[in-house]
Amino acid sequence: MIQKDASLETFIPFWLNQLTSKVNEQLAERLSEIGISVPQWRVLSILHSFGSMSIGKISELAVINQSTLSRVIDQLERSNLVSRTPLPENKRVIEVSLTDLGERTFSEIFPVASELHSFMESQLTEIEREAFFSISHKLILALQVRKK
Repeated sequence: MIQKDASLETFIPFWLNQLTSKVNEQLAERLSEIGISVPQWRVLSILHSFGSMSIGKISELAVINQSTLSRVIDQLERSNLVSRTPLPENKRVIEVSLTDLGERTFSEIFPVASELHSFMESQLTEIEREAFFSISHKLILALQVRKK
């Protein structure tokens, strides 16, 4: 039963969704000019930051379900931005890596995401930024523990 006084003004999931939606909307607009989608950007940035990894690990870090992620990786592979290689010790596990073109493409599109990050960061004081990261990490850890 929904409480009559329930308000979205203080509902944390509502505000997190609003923030994520605005960030993705602005990022998508800028990336589309380059021909890259937000999910493709996530994969490229994860592989650039962490190196080659399994589809399962990318799915976890990018917060993209594996079936959607497989389509994203297919698109990136067709564009020669990533390659897939079965692991020698377990051929059922596929490792995804950035190609040289993928690295160059990441370097070209990074300033787009960086500009949005810088704008958002400039809207917060140092104390607010520290609080934002601290609260975000605290909630993520709590939700991970709760899930188990």
